[in-house]
Amino acid sequence: MGDRKFSLRFAGHGLARLDEYSLTDPFLVLFVRHNSSEKYVQYAKTQTLYNDLDPEFPEQFTFQLKPNLQYQFKVLVYDADLPDMMLTIKDRYSTLIKANEKHLYSKDLVGEAEFTLEQLQLMTLGRIELGLKKRIRGRTRERGRLTVFYELLRRGTGAIFVHIRAKNAAQAYHRHYDYKLKLYRLRRDKEWMLVHSQKLVFRSKGPNKDSDVEFNGVRVDHGHVNGDWMGKLRMWLFFRTNTTARVTYIMGVFEFCLNDIVRRRNTFSSAAQFRVPFGTLGPLPPLMKPTIEPINLHLSWFNLKE
Repeated sequence: MGDRKFSLRFAGHGLARLDEYSLTDPFLVLFVRHNSSEKYVQYAKTQTLYNDLDPEFPEQFTFQLKPNLQYQFKVLVYDADLPDMMLTIKDRYSTLIKANEKHLYSKDLVGEAEFTLEQLQLMTLGRIELGLKKRIRGRTRERGRLTVFYELLRRGTGAIFVHIRAKNAAQAYHRHYDYKLKLYRLRRDKEWMLVHSQKLVFRSKGPNKDSDVEFNGVRVDHGHVNGDWMGKLRMWLFFRTNTTARVTYIMGVFEFCLNDIVRRRNTFSSAAQFRVPFGTLGPLPPLMKPTIEPINLHLSWFNLKE
C-alpha cells in the first residue's frame, strides 16, 4: 500500500477588501515545521485568484504521515499586486492612480492562522475553520476566515484530460463569455470537496454564431481517491457575460461517475440524464443565478490514468 499520506486544501471566506479600486486578489503561502523549537519553512504557494473575497484555492498539498512526526502549519494570506492587465487602466487614468500608486501596487498581508496536524485529526468532518488575524496598531484584528480541508490518503493521485462541448451555449447573449469550471468529489463523509477549479476563456461572435462552446485538452486533477476513484463527481460550469460583470451565471451542474464514462466507451454525448435539479443543491452561492434554458454537455475522456 505504501506510505500513508494526508492532504490539505484551503478556502477563504469574507476576506477584508484591501484594494481601493477592486476586490482583494488573494494568494496563500503555507509554512511547515515539526516542533516548536524550529523555525517555520515555506512549503508552497498558491496561484493568485483575482477579485475574490471568498477564494477556493484549487491546489492540494500532500504530506507523508509517519509515526512520531509532528506537523505544525502556518498560513499567510496576501493580497497580490495589481495584475498586469490593469496597466492599460493606469495609462488612461494616470492622474487619478498616481496619487494612490503606493497603495495600489503594494503587497499587503490579509491575515495569518496557525494549526497542527493533531487539531485536524480531531475534526470528524475533515475540516477546521480558523480566523485570519493581523496585528494592527497594537491590536489583533480578524480580517476573514480560513477553512482547512484535511483528508487521509491511501493511494495515488489521479488526473483526467477532458474535451468539453456545450451545445448552443452562446446563443442567448451578444457579449463575450468568461467561463469557469469547478469539479467537486463526494467524500466518504458525504461532503462535497473541491478538487479542481479552472478559468476557461472563450469568445463568442454573437447569437447563433459559433454557439457551441468547446474546450480541448482540459486537465482535471481529481486528486487522491482513497481507493474509490470511480466515485461520484459533480461539475459546475459558470459564465459571465463579460470579464467585468459582477453577476456569475450557472450554465449547468452535472453529476456523474467515471465508471459511467468508461461503460460508455469513454464518452457520452447527452448529459441530460446527469443534470442535477437545482432544488437538490441547496441555497445557491451569492451573485450566482441559474440559466433558464437547458443545455446539453458533451464530455470526451481521451486520457484516463491514475
